[in-house]
Amino acid sequence: MTEATQKQERRSPELFCEAWENAVKSGGGVAEVAKVLGLKIASVQARASKYRSEYGIPLSNMKKGGGAKLDKAEALKFLAALRGQDIDVVKAASAKLVADKAIRVAKKAAK
Repeated sequence: MTEATQKQERRSPELFCEAWENAVKSGGGVAEVAKVLGLKIASVQARASKYRSEYGIPLSNMKKGGGAKLDKAEALKFLAALRGQDIDVVKAASAKLVADKAIRVAKKAAK
């Protein structure tokens, strides 16, 4: 088998789905799938998104990474200082973003 054939086999939709579901079961993440398939993490994320949105393949959801916890009040203070704005202006902009998202979610749910 040539190297190109091996890569195609390694990246087939069946093997992608298998690697994805195995990673979900083992508690692994996208990096695990990327390593198994020899792909970049961004490529795995894009492929999973495409499978879901364009092809309707219901891949299991992976656990979200913990990431750094955000102290919203401190973040808003920092942003206000960085912009040279009053904290109330930044808080109002933040509240508008949250309200706009709630409206979008409600509209989507109503469809």
